[in-house]
Amino acid sequence: MPSGDAYEEYPQLENGVGIVRLFLDEYTSFRRTLPDRHPQSLAENFLLGTGKSAVRFLEMIADDLNRLLGSNRLKIVPIENHFFGPDVTVTGLITGKDLIDGLQPLLALKGKKPTVLLSEIMFNADGMTLDNLTVEEIEYQLKTPIKVLPNSGSSLAGYILGLEKSR
Repeated sequence: MPSGDAYEEYPQLENGVGIVRLFLDEYTSFRRTLPDRHPQSLAENFLLGTGKSAVRFLEMIADDLNRLLGSNRLKIVPIENHFFGPDVTVTGLITGKDLIDGLQPLLALKGKKPTVLLSEIMFNADGMTLDNLTVEEIEYQLKTPIKVLPNSGSSLAGYILGLEKSR
């Protein structure tokens, strides 16, 4: 993956060009400010639903955060895109129904449900997915809390570590 300099201030970020590099750079910068072990003991578990193209780099971040926490609190869940087809693997084109279908099997177990984390790029300005479902409707279907986070490595890490709030 090219360095951040190759993207010349990210002029095509809205089209997804450079979004992974920026996410990783933000995470790396944020991570440098943290100790090797995070002192806070979290009781909450998280599932991060994402498009398949982002899984590899998000798993690297999840592994690092889980090491930092001393436990496996964050799990990355690749979501299959049935609406547009399996060749469409970007997070921003995942529908609410695909989210529900991809996450529901992991939430069927008894006991305390994990919090589902989703990127804000899955929702339009009105808070709806491409198939017109709101966060609340998806939350109701999954019967578990959902937190929508800014598409930023520092926001993800900050929320997992209890240092930042979501919307």
